[in-house]
Amino acid sequence: METTKSRKPRRHLRSRKTRRLILDNAKEVFIAEGYSKTTIEKIRVKTGVGYATVFSHFKGKDDILTNIVTSYFNDFFESQDKLKEPRNEEQLIKAYKEFILSLLELGKEQKAIMKVYQDALIQSFVVADHWEHVANNLCESIACSLTENQGDGLVRDFDVFEGTKVITRLLSALFWDTVNEKDDDLEGAANAAVDIIFRGILR
Repeated sequence: METTKSRKPRRHLRSRKTRRLILDNAKEVFIAEGYSKTTIEKIRVKTGVGYATVFSHFKGKDDILTNIVTSYFNDFFESQDKLKEPRNEEQLIKAYKEFILSLLELGKEQKAIMKVYQDALIQSFVVADHWEHVANNLCESIACSLTENQGDGLVRDFDVFEGTKVITRLLSALFWDTVNEKDDDLEGAANAAVDIIFRGILR
């Protein structure tokens, strides 16, 4: 006889698969239809599930879109531990170049869904709040690194909080330029950004 304990993991696995199925199909709908024309009905039909199933996993189309984008940024942030490793100037510059290049590569690889997301930024408070959260995470990653770099004597004393806000705005602009294909030289953009960032803060 199957126990309740053994059934629970199976239900959880099935739920995760359904959630993933909704996200994957929703991404296709968003890219094909654009933000404004995408509806829960179109996502539901594409996925082959009922309204109740969609709403048991997500609050609405904004929640679905932000979850799609969150997965990419989570992968990006989880792979960026290198910012905490540098112990000399050369390593520091290399780590930041790789960090910025990874961000721009994300924009290039996921430009189709990011264009939809960018369109949603001006139409949805939910999506706008989500982007603010992403930018804050970017800012915090850089701030933590630069604070450690100051402690190691790699960068001069300066207001890390204000400095990282400026750096985040620069990287955000480069990210959206990449998404919108305004700059295809990602390596050149990363090099220029590193040069701008560190010209004034290295010892």
